Amino acid sequence: MMGPFFPVGVPAPEGDVVDREDFIPTVAARLADGQSLVLSGPRRTGKTSVAREILRRLRRDGLYVAQIDLFAVSDVLAFAYALIDSCLENVGLRGVLARAGDKLGRLTGTARFELALAGLKLSAGTRARKENPEDLLANALELPERLAARDGRRMVVLFDEFQEVTRLGGPDLLKRLRAHFQDQPHVAYFFLGSKYGLLKTLFASNREAFYRFAAWINLPPIPQAAWTEYLTRKFTERNIRLLPDAADTLVSLTEGHPYDTMSVASAAYYAARELGLSEIDTTTVRLAYERAMLELEPVFTETLEAAARTPVARSILFRLAAGQGPYAKGGTGADHSQRVRRALKELVDAGILVQLGRGQYRFTEPAFRDFLSRLVAGT
Repeated sequence: MMGPFFPVGVPAPEGDVVDREDFIPTVAARLADGQSLVLSGPRRTGKTSVAREILRRLRRDGLYVAQIDLFAVSDVLAFAYALIDSCLENVGLRGVLARAGDKLGRLTGTARFELALAGLKLSAGTRARKENPEDLLANALELPERLAARDGRRMVVLFDEFQEVTRLGGPDLLKRLRAHFQDQPHVAYFFLGSKYGLLKTLFASNREAFYRFAAWINLPPIPQAAWTEYLTRKFTERNIRLLPDAADTLVSLTEGHPYDTMSVASAAYYAARELGLSEIDTTTVRLAYERAMLELEPVFTETLEAAARTPVARSILFRLAAGQGPYAKGGTGADHSQRVRRALKELVDAGILVQLGRGQYRFTEPAFRDFLSRLVAGT
């Protein structure tokens, strides 16, 4: 099924991954060589789109790949089933474990079963039987290496939003994962996460199980020239000319933020269709930007309300949006400084701010900064 013309809110398909032509091959080569990597960045900045394109290229080159979005995993059992399912997809057996369990469960209700799949024995319980998570997890964690070693392949396993693993099992689960992963010479792991603080703790703290397990990489910004080339090409596909000044204005308004740029481009496309335009000028782009801001307003309101649960965070955001420093004028004393530092850490961990240097921060999403600026101005 085809997705939206401009992918908004969904991972970008192959033709809509903008630029990254230096980054993607380099990361793919490191994973193919067996190096595990961790990539952190705020949500809606294109991490998942880039990671999936990397997996697509690795699969094309003959590697086995698997991927799990930990946001969609509710418990350890679901984690184990998802890992098994994604691994078996490489040999055309996706879903076979669940189908076999369901079929047997209709006959036995409480039985366990074993499947010998091309020499890979898997044991699990039917849905009617309360499964032992430890048993199934052991099968799942061993499967990537067993499958890759059997077929003489390299396997790359992608965990999206990996920091969510702490919700599933905490330190004990992390220790168990590390114990398995470090003894798998045929497997490289690719960890993604949107909560920088949590991910940094998991991989950079010497008190954590995954300390120095994976090399840290950063997603580079998309150059303005790459955005304008992509946007011009996309509109041309629908016989709409995006004027050069309009393209520059669009990217300037969004500062090249992937989600915001796609949102405004989508709004401009549908405005052009609505108005019967064959050309998009700066006026249309600015109209599209306002439409996109209206669509984003509920999301930004919720983001602000969530941030405001941390003392002084709301006032910090408003000061930064107004071009001021994070500390309030007249706010003195150790207690004030400590609360500001704590709030700034929470805002960075939540992916709302990025620290540039001592006392210097910027918003990860320019449109959210604009939303706050308008609230401050009362417009």
